[in-house]
Amino acid sequence: MKKSLGEKMAARLPEGGRASVLKMENMSGFEDEVRIDFEVAIPAAATPAGDRLLLPVVPYRATWRESFRHTRRTSSVYLPYLVNESDDIVIALPNGIRIESVPGATGSQRSFSRYSLSAEVEAGVRLRVRRELTILKNRIPAEQYPVLRSFFDQARAGDEGQVILAIEKK
Repeated sequence: MKKSLGEKMAARLPEGGRASVLKMENMSGFEDEVRIDFEVAIPAAATPAGDRLLLPVVPYRATWRESFRHTRRTSSVYLPYLVNESDDIVIALPNGIRIESVPGATGSQRSFSRYSLSAEVEAGVRLRVRRELTILKNRIPAEQYPVLRSFFDQARAGDEGQVILAIEKK
């Protein structure tokens, strides 16, 4: 199971990304929250932009990233299961790189969903990103599709925020 989960996480990373499972909790219970700790390595995760680097605030692709792009829908949206993704991402930066700015906290709440994202600098050399996405209903009527689409557009925009990194001059 560890190998399979590591492969699934690696598939969500940019090309060349690697993931391994460090710890798994509550994998056999039906009522408990499942917790999986990954160690992830992404070569060239940041993109050069002049004398700065841009780093995606969320380093992996959401499974729903391409969903809900159409402007209209004539039938209800059925989601296979309720979701509560709670990510606590810690990114350790290499020596000589410092965080210049992080995106502001963002969030969105609807009757059927919640999303929040916050990023903060820890000890000047680590980035901590907290992200939560919750889906509370399995069926969204077609007339609420514009609200659903708007919610996922806001979540997508939050996930695609950029952290600006500076290269320290020697």
